[in-house]
Amino acid sequence: MALILSLPVDVCLPIFHYLSVLDILRIRQTCKAFEKISHLRSVWHGYLRTRIQERNIPVPGLSQEKFESLSAFELEQCVRRALLLRKNWTSSSPVISSRLEIQALPTSRIIALEFLPGEERRWLISIASTVETTRKFTAQCWDLRPTRPQCIAIKEFPKLQGFAVNRHADNLGHLAVRHAGIEVLKIDLACTNPASAFVTTAFFPNKPHRVHVYQGSVVLTRDDHDRLYIWDIENFQGECELKNSEIQFEAPLEAVIQDTFVIIIRQTTLEIYGLPSVLSPGSVVFPIAVHRWQWKLDTVIASTQASWEATQSGKLSPINILVRYGSLLPWPLNVLHHYVLFPNMFYEAPRIVDPSNLPYHISPFLHRIIPSPIRLFSTYAMSIGSHGTAIWTDSHTEDYFDRADQGQRLAGSIRLLPAANPDNSEAMAPDTRVESTTDSMVFDVSEQDRWVRVTVDEEEGRIALGSTDGMITILNYA
Repeated sequence: MALILSLPVDVCLPIFHYLSVLDILRIRQTCKAFEKISHLRSVWHGYLRTRIQERNIPVPGLSQEKFESLSAFELEQCVRRALLLRKNWTSSSPVISSRLEIQALPTSRIIALEFLPGEERRWLISIASTVETTRKFTAQCWDLRPTRPQCIAIKEFPKLQGFAVNRHADNLGHLAVRHAGIEVLKIDLACTNPASAFVTTAFFPNKPHRVHVYQGSVVLTRDDHDRLYIWDIENFQGECELKNSEIQFEAPLEAVIQDTFVIIIRQTTLEIYGLPSVLSPGSVVFPIAVHRWQWKLDTVIASTQASWEATQSGKLSPINILVRYGSLLPWPLNVLHHYVLFPNMFYEAPRIVDPSNLPYHISPFLHRIIPSPIRLFSTYAMSIGSHGTAIWTDSHTEDYFDRADQGQRLAGSIRLLPAANPDNSEAMAPDTRVESTTDSMVFDVSEQDRWVRVTVDEEEGRIALGSTDGMITILNYA
């Protein structure tokens, strides 16, 4: 023991980096020398960086802007919160630490629910549809920081023909909607009057398009003739038509937009389009690669998975795609398919995107097949988190209630480790890589069929559910 204590602190520090948190806490109690070392900032800074962030484990409450200014105690608390959340989140039945209920509007139905992106991740946007004498739509923004979430912004629309929440934290706007035209709205988070907090930053009255995706300053829209356009709200003249001559009158279900390319997912195809450096009116872009789904899609959600390695190297991250296929019957299939779209390791970012320089493999890799039964005419929803957690609602309630004709399950499945990349020559054979599992995580169950929307904030460990009666439920697991 005396020999170990005689080692310089600089020699002990690398040893501490190989210890688990539990080991560090145990060693802390052995003597004053180790107790002092265990409280050093470099110990917890290194642990958080190498054992948490580099392994793509979310850290609730951590802002990258404040990371370097955190004290040793604050870094230690970040590590503890991250590991406790990870243990709970990945268990078969995650334990809810708190449940909050918010009433959006009486006699309304939640038709959209999204967490606002950004460092603090403390705001939730909801859109409710109300049928009284005439139908109307109401957008609200909720501050989740107080014990009782508060509505900090509210705006009513007499009609709504499409909307999208900005997927990137951007100063230009948080929400794009189409009613009389396309309106881009920004939330004044410092405003004390909720009725005035939605501020119009741009309005395009002569744009009779339906909004599908809003990402950064770019909007993906579809006109009344089912033509698909991508355009920049900072430069109204800069727009480009995305045209697949083999597909007619098939609306996009999902899209992933980058600076040099866009991936469009339709009911029958997945398409990659290379974008010109400057969007110009009248320009038309055709897909450079097309994948055809084996069946028509009923529902799909896609999300780029957070990757420390990709962020540090400037490379592309895998894209998770959760699919529920349709069927010849009036209801979809009772299984979900979790696909992964892997980056092309030979892609060269400086070069133009074309068939010889594809950013992603065009064929999605089937990662997992998940049983998820749906009753006839029942409601269902799904979402994907930033770290690979797929969340969905279904009708698998026989294990929880005596009756099987009503009720919903909130279930999930997480892609903890990247599936084998097709570029890797040592990758496993396809027939051994596909997982078919019934071991889904069960986050919650309900004896009623009320849930119609779901969204997940994987960074903070929480799930939001929207209901047919205008109720919003916030489930916290951190």
